[in-house]
Amino acid sequence: MLGNLRNLIKRLRERGDKLSSSEHIANADKLLDFYTRVMTKVTDAERCSVFINDPEHDVAWLKAGTGVHEHDIEAAKKDSIAGQVITSGKPVIVSNIDPKSEASKQAMEKTGFETRNILCVPIRSTHRNEITGAFELINKINEQTFSDQDMALATEIAEHLSNQVDSIFLSQEILSLSDKLYTTIEKTISNLIIAMGILMFITGIAIYIAFIMKS
Repeated sequence: MLGNLRNLIKRLRERGDKLSSSEHIANADKLLDFYTRVMTKVTDAERCSVFINDPEHDVAWLKAGTGVHEHDIEAAKKDSIAGQVITSGKPVIVSNIDPKSEASKQAMEKTGFETRNILCVPIRSTHRNEITGAFELINKINEQTFSDQDMALATEIAEHLSNQVDSIFLSQEILSLSDKLYTTIEKTISNLIIAMGILMFITGIAIYIAFIMKS
């Protein structure tokens, strides 16, 4: 138990050090919003979104996007294009999306927006060999499909956003580690209280037996 506690504290300190060294933390939200707005115009897409990888809960959740709010969408990785891109680390272009699919229905219910086609690329950490998020373009206008040129541009933007997304990813990890640390401390204290109670009980019995034997 104490070993786990020391490891959690060490990991928490390491994550905090990395997070504090990021130079774009304060402007992360503004920059993400700016790029999602610009990219819809540049690529003739209806919407653009940035998703964050949450490995603790195996989901991808919406951080920024046009026409949506933070956490409007949170889907299991296996049920979303963004989640699958985060898992595989490979960019994709998906055309002719079935509006009756489970993922499409969930997105429609949460956003009121029907998805026809998607371009999605992974966002990689600049500090670790890890996928921290995904950059996604939705619905090329005028019945067009996303091109290799769109893919190249989205990949370049994803590289520019890596530091901002990394800081969000690390903040998320710190909160998760803090919760684990609190739970570990609670369990440690509970175990100590139980151990003390058992020790007092045993001591009481020993004193009682000694008293009976003397009588």
